[in-house]
Amino acid sequence: MSSEPPFINVRELIDKYSVEELNQSAEEYFARLGDWDRLLAKPFTSSNDAIHLLVQTSYLLQGLELYPGMRVIDFGAGPGWASRMLNQMGLEVISLDVSATALKIGAHLAQRHPVFGDQPMHRFMHFDGHNIDLADGSVDRIFCLDAFHHVPNQRQVLAEMSRVLKVGGIAGFAEPGPSHSKDPSSQLEMRNFKVIENDIVLDDILKSAIQGGFTHMNVSIGSTYPLRVSLDKFACFPAEERLATEYLQSTAHRIKNFPLFFLYKGTAPVDDSRNMEGLVARTEAPDQITAKAGVPISIPLRFHNTSTKRWLRSGTTPGSVNIGYFLHDLAPQHKPAKGTEFRCHLSDQVVNPGESIAVDLHLDGLNAGQYRVDVDLVSEHVRWFQANGSRISSVRLIIL
Repeated sequence: MSSEPPFINVRELIDKYSVEELNQSAEEYFARLGDWDRLLAKPFTSSNDAIHLLVQTSYLLQGLELYPGMRVIDFGAGPGWASRMLNQMGLEVISLDVSATALKIGAHLAQRHPVFGDQPMHRFMHFDGHNIDLADGSVDRIFCLDAFHHVPNQRQVLAEMSRVLKVGGIAGFAEPGPSHSKDPSSQLEMRNFKVIENDIVLDDILKSAIQGGFTHMNVSIGSTYPLRVSLDKFACFPAEERLATEYLQSTAHRIKNFPLFFLYKGTAPVDDSRNMEGLVARTEAPDQITAKAGVPISIPLRFHNTSTKRWLRSGTTPGSVNIGYFLHDLAPQHKPAKGTEFRCHLSDQVVNPGESIAVDLHLDGLNAGQYRVDVDLVSEHVRWFQANGSRISSVRLIIL
């Protein structure tokens, strides 16, 4: 009669192996893979992988508050598919992993499928399991997807994460839950492959994180596997008590067994125009200007930063704030009455919340007729301010 294999206690396994031995085990895993195509295809190796990885990734991206130009560590990057995605978003990415072969696979992916456009640097960095080879306060964000539960020395690694993060930095994690080590698949992995499948207990993580220099934690509440119901039931939600209860129970089960949590190092400085949420202004402009045909026109404008965000100086990079305006020819014979879009410099300096700036908008001379100039602000590659509810200023031009 066959007997059950011995139960693996993850704490005993951590005590049994050194960090270096576990690093070597990870390296051997990647090194013995002769065919890299399956890893290179992630997250689309299967529908199950895609569902889990893409949804978890979307929650991480939302919570990390990523802006173009930030420096981000992809912790436990493995074959580097998430690193490539982050780099495509305009982020400077450091792929960090204990396996040199995993980093080679990631570099191979970046070479075979380079990102589109002129994106920031993407580096591949070996991690010895103890120390991150970066200067203090040199990183904006840390992205960690299904990797931290493999770390045996979590307290030390959390301290290193805190050290390299800037004040206001965020480390985001998508991990399995507090009973992960007891799962049959985890038992199989630990029994046969010398890998840590640690439990992620948020209270313990927070305690270690604060000891390491983080200040607080937030946890996402959201189900990665939403309920699917008939249209009749959907129309009753959330008033129908049984359906609401089922939804809450399903969501609670998922978030406890696959927590997404974020560790913060202090409070971030005032947000800036790379974030479109709440990006608004109040604009002052004359109602009408009369000018002669062919003579350049100057329109005096004043913009008040009524948002809670700093407006980055004008330019072409994402988040740069420029004056955006549309010139409409109101002559009835000139159809369709479609505006022509233009840009104009706003400021060489950051405009802080509560500050105002006066600018003259210069137009080339126009033919005789009537025109309308609709004036707005635009955060390049992010948002027109009017899309957030700002009122545009319309200036009527009478050209004689």
